[in-house]
Order: sequence, then structure tokens, then C-alpha cells
Amino acid sequence: MLGRSRYAVVVSLAAFATAGLAAEFKATHHVHGSWVNLRAAPGTAAPVVRQLELNTPVQLFPDAPANGFCRVLTAERQEGFMQCGLLGEKPFTEADLGEPFMPDGQPNPKYSPARAFWLRPSVDTLLAAGLHFEQTMLSKERRESDQAALKASPLKSVVRRFKVPEFEAMKAKLFAGVVSRSSRLDEPKSWNAETIRSFTFGDPLDSLLAQGAIQFPSVSASYFKTARDLLLAPGKGLGRATGRGEATEGASYAFDVPYRAAMSGRGPVWVPDGHYSDGYQFGAWDMAEVETELLRPIHEHTLHADWRITSRLTTVKQANRAPQDADDEYCPAGEFGHGDANPSLYRQYWKRGGSPTDDSTRPRQQRLFSFYTAGPLPTARGRAIGTNVKLPPPPDGKGLVSTTSWHFDVDGDGVADLMALEGVMRGEEDIWRPQGDYPEYRAFFANIGGQWFFLGQDWFLWGCGC
Repeated sequence: MLGRSRYAVVVSLAAFATAGLAAEFKATHHVHGSWVNLRAAPGTAAPVVRQLELNTPVQLFPDAPANGFCRVLTAERQEGFMQCGLLGEKPFTEADLGEPFMPDGQPNPKYSPARAFWLRPSVDTLLAAGLHFEQTMLSKERRESDQAALKASPLKSVVRRFKVPEFEAMKAKLFAGVVSRSSRLDEPKSWNAETIRSFTFGDPLDSLLAQGAIQFPSVSASYFKTARDLLLAPGKGLGRATGRGEATEGASYAFDVPYRAAMSGRGPVWVPDGHYSDGYQFGAWDMAEVETELLRPIHEHTLHADWRITSRLTTVKQANRAPQDADDEYCPAGEFGHGDANPSLYRQYWKRGGSPTDDSTRPRQQRLFSFYTAGPLPTARGRAIGTNVKLPPPPDGKGLVSTTSWHFDVDGDGVADLMALEGVMRGEEDIWRPQGDYPEYRAFFANIGGQWFFLGQDWFLWGCGC
């Protein structure tokens, strides 16, 4: 009994001490600087104990500021001093950050690329921070000298930069793994005339809407419940992801899976002029190549024109490497962006001077498009239904003449879950495309919660330029 009383006294004293310590502090504050020095004493000459990221919570002692420094305590019980002007009572937000540019197009002097990184870590915000360090830490003469050296040795890393502690910490943050807070990939859009016309701008979807060429099967809620249940995998070709981790970050955002970004350690390089585009610097500060990868796998599924659905595990690994010239990533002619064209379309392309001269090396998997999900699809093979619609001749001799669609029921409940549509286009002969009717357009849809959503569209690219 006596031992139990002593224990109660000790607990009470500990609780009293903790309560007294809590009462000693002001309300929790948050760091509003991007990479703030915590010092051993109140002054810029005092030793730096550590650096604190944006929005790090700290306890503020009630002491009066000394030399503009406030005494704080971190969550790890580390005491130190930091500039009072870099503390805020509330977390720093997107609204506080603002936009990079003013309404008149001029740079926003209050916008901080470094803060933007810590607020939403990503490959893009890391590159923007690196460019910011180039502008603020290098003289104009040094920047011009470096650019001249890069141009003189295209695609080679010939400039050397000193290590910036905050930039190194940013790289370490991405390498350790983060969950993306935004996506640069298109998310599913509700299919209705008002929504679709807001972003089609005269492409074949307008014709599909006007002519009633899409025959959607009636659906109810089935396998996909929300728009975050699936994500269209990016394709190649015009409008494709450029490799800066878009697919990895998009999957991270959609499925709440952390991803990692690893830097090669090479400095920026110069991409030489293309036939159509001017050269440019690839990378920033002391980095160029980046590889991104999810820290745990998700599932990638591919729909095929022969009704198959194939699946595999993937970490959505992407490598961002400098193209050979400024046009390199924009002209993968002779392909669909997402899937495989039929052999007749390939043969017509090669007759116009494409390469190779036969279709022996072309894939014959009849892929339509691929998409990601967090988990596996049902193991049972679902039903697959096809429809064909013949359209009136286009009034100006160019446009859609017929469509074919594939409806996939992935869970076998009798309700369509996915749909791919292929449109045969009539067009005139030009430098790349032969005259005639060709199945060169595709659109992809998903039944989400009992309503059809638009996932994306695709074209066969005959060629580039004029």
C-alpha cells in the first residue's frame, strides 16, 4: 500500500512538472522560412544547431526577443534561437505562397520557389528551386559563362557548382520518399456535353457528340466507385508525359503511395536546337537526370482489341534524360500514343516512307490503352461486348465515318466498367498521310459510380512538320 502511494506521488509530481512546462510556452508556432537556421544563441554569429523546414512546429518561450531572435523548442526537445520574423502562428499555406507571376505577367517578388518546394515537394518544384539558386547565388557574368560553356559542349555536363545545403536537403527529402500532393496527369472527367466541349476545341470528340456516334451501354454503379480508383497510364507521342516523373507522381497522388526521386549527380546539360525548336538548358544547378519510382507497387492493366485484359505489378519507374535535340521528344511518328495500330495502318505509314519497310518488328498485342489501380482486378474474366456505328459522310469530306467500341465488364456482374472507342477518319492526302479512311483516333472511358467518365484520347501520328 505504501509503495502504491509513493508511485501516485511520483506520477502526480511528473504531471505537475509537465503542466508547468506547458504553461511556460506560448501557443505552438510554425516556421515560415524555407530552411531556417536554429542557432545556439540569439545572433547571426552564433553557431547553427540545425535547420528547420517550412511549417516545422515549435514551442515559443515567453522570453522577450533578443536581437530579433526568439527562443524556441522543437518537437525533439531541442532548444535554440531563430529569427522571430520567420515564425507564424498558423501553418504557411498555398494562399501565403501566392503565384509565381503577377496578373500583368511580371514575376511576383513575394513568391519563393524554395518555400514552394517544402510546401509541395516534387521534381518540378525541385527544378524550380535549382533555377532560383542559379539566379540568386551566381553572378550574371557566371551564369552567362556557364551557359556559353554548356552550348559549346551540348549534352555534356561541363559546369561545376558548389553544394547548396538546402538543395541537398531537398534532394534527400525526395529520395526518402514523399506522397505527391498534386497530379500533372489528367484525371477522369464526367462525360457531358458542357464538360467535354470545354477542353476538346474541335477535335473528333466534338463530332462524336454532335453525331451521337458514341453508344454508351446503360450502366449502374459497379467496380469503380470513385475517380481515384483508376488512372490512365500516360502514353508516348504528342501530349505524352515528358518524363519528369508525371506518371510516378500521378500514381502517388491517386493511390496515396509514396514515391522516390533519385538524382544522377551530373550538372545541367544543353539540349541542342532541333529543326523546329530552339535549344534549352536541361536540369538546374548541379542536377539533370532524375529517376522516379513508387516505394510500393501498384497494378497496371492493359485492354486489348481481342478482348484480353493483361495485368502486371509496377512501380511506375520513369527516367528523365536529356533528349538528343529540342525536337526529339515531340515526334515519335508512326505510332499511337497509348496502344498498337492494326497492321494495315502500319503498312500505309511505311508506304509513305516510314521505317522499317515491313511490319515484322511491330507489336501484335493489339493494345488499346493501359490504366493503373491500387489493387488487382477480379480474377474472373469479365464479359466483353463490341459495337459498330456507321456515320453519315462528313460534310466537308474530312472527319469521322465510323466507330468501333469495346465494352469491358471486369468483374462479371453484367455491367460495363470500361470502354474503348476507335474512330475511322476520312482525310485528304498530305505530305505524311495518304488519302483514304483510316482507324486513327481512339477515346477511353470508365464507368465510375454508375456514370461514364472520359479518361483520355489518342491519335495515330503520321508525321511531324510540314
